[in-house]
Amino acid sequence: MNLFWWKEKRLRTVWKIEKEGQTSFLVGTAHFTPYRFEKALTKLIQGAEIALFEGPLDKESMDRVIQYGRQGENIPSVYKALDPAAIKEINKQLGARSSSHALSTAVSYLDLIRPTTSDFWELHTRGVRPWMAFFTIWSAFLNWKHSMDVEAFHIAQKLGKKIQYLETIEDQLEALDGIPFDRIVNYLNHIEHWKVHKELY
Repeated sequence: MNLFWWKEKRLRTVWKIEKEGQTSFLVGTAHFTPYRFEKALTKLIQGAEIALFEGPLDKESMDRVIQYGRQGENIPSVYKALDPAAIKEINKQLGARSSSHALSTAVSYLDLIRPTTSDFWELHTRGVRPWMAFFTIWSAFLNWKHSMDVEAFHIAQKLGKKIQYLETIEDQLEALDGIPFDRIVNYLNHIEHWKVHKELY
């Protein structure tokens, strides 16, 4: 249901849950998004006693995700697995964005921005874990600039709310490593379908 009518992008994925006199708001979030929802999230969190997140979002935890994601040795490599035609098209579509710094915040959540290069594919997939390669490429294609999770986390901190988590970083890293390698490669190999998926999103 749509609870807010702000000038910024509407936050539509909000559900109100009431049980035994207690009220909770469940917010469906995209880890990455091209939009900000500061006003709507602030309104929700202001009246809450506890802000509950999927997993830790503090800098130390995010640094652990970054470092782990960069440990791609001795595991299947997305960099080596893609069809040459797909790599050529990815470089064609995303290389210009990298050079123009259009990704300055799109994937900063995983600290994936590195010096510019004409070979966008190699820069962002070589030597990293398959899921990190996928999220970097896909986030860049969608031009995702913000993280709803991180934005809500910072708002909760600023408002002095009690913060709790459903999962540990270890839980989340295990889940990411569980994404089938073949599915990642198959999706990245079919860049011709991405535009349709983007429009549906």
